[in-house]
Amino acid sequence: MGETFGGGVAPVIAGFVAQHFGLARTLDFALYSLIAGAVVTVFLVETAPRRRAATTPAGDPARDTLNASVVPSADPSP
Repeated sequence: MGETFGGGVAPVIAGFVAQHFGLARTLDFALYSLIAGAVVTVFLVETAPRRRAATTPAGDPARDTLNASVVPSADPSP
């Protein structure tokens, strides 16, 4: 997705910004895009199986956020 946006969509948006708001504002567009990308990467979840296995203890459904499966308890008491 980054290649499509960086190589195809961003130049079109930057051209529009340059034509309507001035050439200097294209640098503001680049800065805001960088900040937005940094914020998005903070909230990404690791999906690589090897790395997930290394960080999530096996058999701990409380920490498993991707394959959230509910394991019924053997003890029926509340």
